[in-house]
Amino acid sequence: MRVFFSRDSARYGLTVIFRAISTASRDENLVLRGLREGQPAPVIIPFDLTEDEAKLRFESYQKSRWFAPSGLLNKEGVSIQSAFFPFWCFEATISLDYSAKSGFDTPHGKIAWHEEKLEGALHDIRYSTESELMQVYASFKFRRDLVEGLKSKKGVVPSSLSGRPMERFEAVSRKVKCKGFHSEIQSPDLRQGLGWELVLRSIRKHQEGLIEKRVKSETGAHHVKDMRIQLRVLDRKVRMVYRPGFILDYCFNESHADNGEIIPERFLSVMSGAFDGGIRGERHFCPKKAQLAVTGVGGSLGLATAALGDVALGMESLSTYGVETCFWTFMAASAAGFFARFSSKADRRNHDIEMARAEELFFKEYSASGVGLGQTFDEYQDWIRCDSEWRHWEESGKWDWEEAKRKRWAERLWKSQHKRRRQNQALMEDMEMERIARAMDGKREARRRAKWGESDRARAFAEAQSEWGRRTKAERDFLGFYAILGLEPAGEMTGDDIKRAFRKAAMKWHPDRRLSDSDTTDSEQIRNKFQTLQRAYEVLRDPALKRLYDRGESIEL
Repeated sequence: MRVFFSRDSARYGLTVIFRAISTASRDENLVLRGLREGQPAPVIIPFDLTEDEAKLRFESYQKSRWFAPSGLLNKEGVSIQSAFFPFWCFEATISLDYSAKSGFDTPHGKIAWHEEKLEGALHDIRYSTESELMQVYASFKFRRDLVEGLKSKKGVVPSSLSGRPMERFEAVSRKVKCKGFHSEIQSPDLRQGLGWELVLRSIRKHQEGLIEKRVKSETGAHHVKDMRIQLRVLDRKVRMVYRPGFILDYCFNESHADNGEIIPERFLSVMSGAFDGGIRGERHFCPKKAQLAVTGVGGSLGLATAALGDVALGMESLSTYGVETCFWTFMAASAAGFFARFSSKADRRNHDIEMARAEELFFKEYSASGVGLGQTFDEYQDWIRCDSEWRHWEESGKWDWEEAKRKRWAERLWKSQHKRRRQNQALMEDMEMERIARAMDGKREARRRAKWGESDRARAFAEAQSEWGRRTKAERDFLGFYAILGLEPAGEMTGDDIKRAFRKAAMKWHPDRRLSDSDTTDSEQIRNKFQTLQRAYEVLRDPALKRLYDRGESIEL
């Protein structure tokens, strides 16, 4: 069987092949993308430390705490690797408007809040690359907290002392020779837009702390709440900087696998290769040193007490006292060794507790903001939700960090946040158009009424309203929307009253709070209850829908 190719098809096939090869090369070597024409070349910060100096620095870091283990890097299975870590380094100028409520402590132990908000504005706030807030690790290879020590505190602008532009052959080989050894260049696979999102998050947190201090100093207040910040970015610049660092992989202590096998626990630590950098990793306690210290202290106290009480107690009592001292010294030493052995696990449990508290605080703030289904949100409401999502991405399960999983998670999260903002903007535009249309209809109706008088439809509506007033409470609230919010159908209420009732009911009936105390048979009922609560809020908060519901008409959302 013979197969013939025309000249055009062969040319097309070669074009497709070369295009696929070039695309694959761009995808595989992201370092090379930073050398595109018209853009500033990435900056390489050279190593100041050798591997031996890095090991000594790590040992000093561990020994800065009491009962630190010795020779962590002298055991088997230890590896140390040098690498250049990519960082997006931003410069930006911002302005912002803020408002907040101030509170003062009272003699009765309560807080008196001022209802009037304090408002202000700050202009031309400059953030340079020298700020740690503007430096974002541009990869997913390691945990975010491990690479914090690589950030520069003295600036990353290229100069004869701090850095040099990257050469093309270094980008192609993805290796740089420095201090007599070759170091790998990590791939910058965190896109620039995602890095800017994380920088904005850091800027907003920083400004919140500064504004809180500003409000307290201006008003003499003890507390600040309901802070709202609107950021405006005036200009922005960015550059890729590769900072030197060492990755230390070592073992400490042992753990039991699922099958009962004893395996060594592995830990990672990342240390800067520059003099101005730091070290990030878990610190450890040596169980033997803790036991010896407690034994020595207990024995010294026992001997001192025995010497002072020799005459008063007598030899027989002294012997009994010595046995008790030895027993309690042994128990204290065992407890010290136990806590030293499991100090890393205790730190992780404390971290999980802090995460749970942060999620609880987010739930309270977001519920208090009054955002419901089909409702627009402002910048503050979007901020507290995005902050919680990114905190969950950074901190949740970080001890089992997987590069590919975190990358997919971050990409989906970033895209979903932008999609949510676009949908919110479109909803706001639709609501504005609807408001304008209703205003125009009202004007036309007013002109018609002034010329022709009240119509039969208006009289029928007035009669229906009077008929509604003669209905019973159950007939007025035929779907139970007022009841689930704890409101009276015939009572006077404003939009704020409805919003406050919804917040209170949401805190009571939210599935995340109720399902922990209920079994699976009640889970569906709880979810249905909360959905009914959300539907009731959506209907009663809208004046037009509320009028339809009060007349007893069915409503489709």
